[in-house]
Amino acid sequence: MHDREKTGSHTGAGTGRAPARRPASAPLEQHGLLGLQAAAGNAAVVQMLRGAGRPRAREQHEHGAGRGHTSAVQTAPADGKRKPPPVPKKPDRLRDGGTARTSGAEQTVRTSGAEQAASAGQTPAAAEPARAQSDTPAHGYTLAGQADLVCYRADGRPPEAIRQANGMRSRANTSVADELALFLQDPNAYTQAHVRSPKPTLVSTALDEECGGYATNDRHVYRIQVSGWHRFAPPPARSRILAKPTVYANSTSLETATAVVIGPVGSTQEMDFIGDIPLAAITGCRRPGENDFSPL
Repeated sequence: MHDREKTGSHTGAGTGRAPARRPASAPLEQHGLLGLQAAAGNAAVVQMLRGAGRPRAREQHEHGAGRGHTSAVQTAPADGKRKPPPVPKKPDRLRDGGTARTSGAEQTVRTSGAEQAASAGQTPAAAEPARAQSDTPAHGYTLAGQADLVCYRADGRPPEAIRQANGMRSRANTSVADELALFLQDPNAYTQAHVRSPKPTLVSTALDEECGGYATNDRHVYRIQVSGWHRFAPPPARSRILAKPTVYANSTSLETATAVVIGPVGSTQEMDFIGDIPLAAITGCRRPGENDFSPL
């Protein structure tokens, strides 16, 4: 009976409480990879997988029930040394004919950059259309046709003095090109300054025989004629007050002219010659007390 009780203490057949025992476990093959992992550990499972022909042992695994998270299994090589990270491959210039190929991402960035510049109103220089050159110069004066001028000047000198001087000259020597360029910078300011204080670089004439009121009984009145000149119309003005004077020149281009007349200017309708009036252009003289013009 004692033997039976002792036996019962091991088998659980008696009334005494037997110590708790773990239930018998099924073979590891029936639990699969999780069972093997729980029993042997991650390193052993990875080593086994490598031996079975699966070299990439960096697999995700799931802990047992109740753990509720996943993690990447990352193991060190068998020799215990970490391998350096892979180095990006450089473009093979020899294979590609000496020129590195542009990746799709780089091309997309360049394309999007050009699109942004276009949306911002910026046009790449290579895409800008060629601008047509304008026939109108910067000063705005345009050739309007041929012109013949007849002007008059009151002068106290007799014809002999005019012939000796070889014409009528300005009080100050000047270059026609330089003075014309100064005029074209601001025609209205130039002519207004001349009306307030006569410029020594100009020789003033008028369109009428009374010379704008300067003809008197003690002065000679000279007739001046130029033919085959060219008229240059000023740019349009918003009002008559802002209108600029017309320019007459002995050339079809103001840039190459060697003789220029500006006018009419002011209330006296002056016609101002730049520099001088050549003797050949003075065609007649009305002496004091006379009513008609005689050849010079």
